Amino acid sequence: DYTYKESEQHSHTYTTSWSYQTSEDPFIAGAMSDVFVVPNFNVMFQEVTNVFWSNDVCDGETLDRISFSLDNPRNAPAVAFYTRWHVQNEKLPELKESYEYFNG
Repeated sequence: DYTYKESEQHSHTYTTSWSYQTSEDPFIAGAMSDVFVVPNFNVMFQEVTNVFWSNDVCDGETLDRISFSLDNPRNAPAVAFYTRWHVQNEKLPELKESYEYFNG
């Protein structure tokens, strides 16, 4: 379980090398084929239900919330290569949908 503290800071450093060659095909050239190299750190989020139980009154309450841990071994650094087309037509709609889900 991770409790957010205002003073906590986390940083990550990525170093990568690659070579890239553009296509000679004029039909797939242009802005929509521009490639963005995106370093990221995948963090596992999960919905959890906390149960608060009182033995004094033999009753409990539940609280649903989103939880994550930066120490989870399933977290992993990664690098993604996205074309402008993929960012505009796939990633941005995914982010918008996630934002709307969590912010109603």
